[in-house]
Amino acid sequence: MTRPLTALVAVGLATLGIAACGGDDGDDQAFRDDFPALSERIGSLGEEVATTLETAERASDEELAQEFDDFAQELGDLRQELEDLEPPEDLADERDELVSAMGEVRSSLEEIASAAEEGDPEAAREATLELIDSSNELRDARRDLSSAVREGE
Repeated sequence: MTRPLTALVAVGLATLGIAACGGDDGDDQAFRDDFPALSERIGSLGEEVATTLETAERASDEELAQEFDDFAQELGDLRQELEDLEPPEDLADERDELVSAMGEVRSSLEEIASAAEEGDPEAAREATLELIDSSNELRDARRDLSSAVREGE
């Protein structure tokens, strides 16, 4: 039996952008030192999401609901870590844009989890389209902040 919910979610794989890329002076340096590892963890999570989307047809709605809920929670934790890092003044806007984009992706992941839990393919389709857009924004924000951090070294 074809699983329309998982098929719709899998459509987002091709354009999922999460995984694409890369105070005082002491605090400034701490941010520049800590952000690259956090950025790598964000990228790794994106790769996990992409893998799950790629194999979604083999998963039940219940499994997908749990996986996307877990992804949303992990992204929320990473977002909190980023919010807890005090950026240098020249990186504050880029950090805020990444925090915002992470919040949007998290919302999309939660919506996919809810759609899977409810077995609602239309809601899954809409959430997947939102995930595509928000993932692209996250990718761009992550790339911009990573570039700005490297330039400041």
